[in-house]
Amino acid sequence: MKSLKAQLELDLKASLGEGPIWHEAQQRLYFVDIDKARVHTFDPETKSHQQWITPLFPSALFPQDGDQVLVAAHQQIISLDTTSGKWEPFQRLPIGKQDIRFNEGKMDRSGRLWLGTMQVDARQKAGAFYCLDTNGELHSVLDKLSVPNGFCWSQDQEYMYHIDSLEKTVCRYRYQEDRLQLSDRKVVLDFTDGEALPDGMCMDQRGNLWIAFWGGYRVGCFNPATGEQIAEVSVPAPHVTSCTIGGPDQNQLFITTARYGMSDEQLEAYPLSGGLFSVKFT
Repeated sequence: MKSLKAQLELDLKASLGEGPIWHEAQQRLYFVDIDKARVHTFDPETKSHQQWITPLFPSALFPQDGDQVLVAAHQQIISLDTTSGKWEPFQRLPIGKQDIRFNEGKMDRSGRLWLGTMQVDARQKAGAFYCLDTNGELHSVLDKLSVPNGFCWSQDQEYMYHIDSLEKTVCRYRYQEDRLQLSDRKVVLDFTDGEALPDGMCMDQRGNLWIAFWGGYRVGCFNPATGEQIAEVSVPAPHVTSCTIGGPDQNQLFITTARYGMSDEQLEAYPLSGGLFSVKFT
């Protein structure tokens, strides 16, 4: 197994850094701090950083053409103009009671928004999967999830993967893109024997899954077909929340972390918690 060490990019002291996404056209990274209601962007070449305060608590980002970024926040989608910094309502979505919020989201290659929800106190089996199609229609796809996280698709679009953090599993579904259906559920990775919770996830070009571990001080890389762990990235922060691949050569893993729930002693021992980290893996 290959061992790597993450390097600090930004010492943000984020309360709950999450949702990193690489904007290919802009060659910039976008991510959020859910608790502080902020959207951040970072240029790894120039090291420039910009942030915007949002009217709601953001959890997932969807870059659009031009300077627009859609943001999943609580129970609606809002639009951010990154040039002017102005916000506009985009669409409010009927996903249940006010204690249900968006927790995760990714855009598929057809431009549809896949959204995971959770109960704010992380009640088991209170979460769900939705898909917002390009016509603005919301489809319920799966229910009775706990804390859905880490959506990604195989390179051939035959399978979709996701994490349920409270269940400590990574599941694979057969993905029917034209019918918005997930079937043939299979648990491909099971972390119930460990204390850390699998959180955010991304897939590299070889089909391996890079998984951030809350309470685990690390990101692990796994082959979902065999369950073998291929690499591990150590991070100088306990709560590693998510990761995404980007950079000019698509060989850089960007990693978000959190300070949420840490004691004073932990914060003193791990002062870089809440920072943005990265590592080159090839």
